[in-house]
Amino acid sequence: MAAPNAGSPPELTDLIKRLEAATSKLEQFARSAAAAPPPVAAAAPATVTSRELPTAAAAPEVPEEPRAVTAFDEEILQSASLAEFMDKSTKIGGAVKDQADRIDAGLKATRTLILVASRAAKPASWPTSADSQLAIKTLRECIEQTVSIKEKARSSPLFANLSAIADGVPALGWVVVAPKPGPFI
Repeated sequence: MAAPNAGSPPELTDLIKRLEAATSKLEQFARSAAAAPPPVAAAAPATVTSRELPTAAAAPEVPEEPRAVTAFDEEILQSASLAEFMDKSTKIGGAVKDQADRIDAGLKATRTLILVASRAAKPASWPTSADSQLAIKTLRECIEQTVSIKEKARSSPLFANLSAIADGVPALGWVVVAPKPGPFI
């Protein structure tokens, strides 16, 4: 694990630590899900009579959020650190706010990828196939735009801060690392 920049703001350092913690939890969930036995199907009734049929149309069952998604929501998207980072970035404005907006969009794209990955099989050619590239397009664009914002603001007095964010944003790409991202973050 790379140490956060010594000059990075405490909010960024805290956010990186929380991302690492969430990554560890996601890995634990994946290991426990792989080790859990498959659910046993309940026996179907032998016959169904008209009295047993519901009179009103049954509402479609809403699937429960996967534990990995819930953990990501709680540890990252709903964290006080992220809220404070977004609030302060908005108050500062300019390129700082633009970068924060890209980080927020990148985190939401990461959540979407986690949700899709929890409900679908991994493609054999992940992450090199065209479908895989399409799936990570939004995340890749958020990362590229965050770095681009820094490059365009070289004369800004906040360039060091913009650089700290731009240097850390590639960590959002952990979702494409196989078999597990822990050592790379």
